[in-house]
Amino acid sequence: MRLAAGALAVFVADLSVIVYKRATGALAVFVADLSVIVYKRATGALEVFTAPTTTPLRSKRTE
Repeated sequence: MRLAAGALAVFVADLSVIVYKRATGALAVFVADLSVIVYKRATGALEVFTAPTTTPLRSKRTE
């Protein structure tokens, strides 16, 4: 019984380490992807904001 309990304890400990490593790895990947998305959106918005307008808002005709 002690052997089974010890093996179970080791298994649970290993499993928790694996789950923790996978969770932190997934979180790191998610944060990296999110920062890239935020950066791309921010730069895209900045480019749109600073882009010169090619069409005039109002044209004045002289006759």
